Amino acid sequence: MAKLTYPLIHRDPANVTGNERKRLYGALKVVGYLLKQVSENRVADYEKEVEELINKYATTPAIKAVLHQSSGFPI
Repeated sequence: MAKLTYPLIHRDPANVTGNERKRLYGALKVVGYLLKQVSENRVADYEKEVEELINKYATTPAIKAVLHQSSGFPI
């Protein structure tokens, strides 16, 4: 049986830096990078949905601060 090979994801292709590597925001950037490899439309839909979710729940300065501190989202 032939061995399947996949292109390697090079160091920091999703532009994940520092503390982002340990937070939800960094993981979402990696997912966005992978989707971009499949389709520009998919990544645009994904980014729009993530932004809509953040806007839905980040309704007060206190919630925005918690989201930013815990996840790393640039709010």
